[in-house]
Amino acid sequence: MVLEIVWQAQGFQQPAPISKLVLSDIHTHIKDLKIIPMIKKTICCPKCFSLYSTIPVPSFCTYQVSSKSKPCNKPLFKPQISFSAI
Repeated sequence: MVLEIVWQAQGFQQPAPISKLVLSDIHTHIKDLKIIPMIKKTICCPKCFSLYSTIPVPSFCTYQVSSKSKPCNKPLFKPQISFSAI
């Protein structure tokens, strides 16, 4: 129902059947509805879910419930081992 209203608001004459809307690709919806996605990159603490912008990012979560409480201190990054061909 909501999707049909959006389609009509965008000027489409006949809304597509709901089954076609649900089963089609998300890129088709973005193109047809003329949506310009805006992606904001953030880093999220895995423990307290505090968000950090991408620049600058601390190594550990600095969130505190109050100014007198201890910081979360959960690492925001996991070390990864990569193997390169020699």
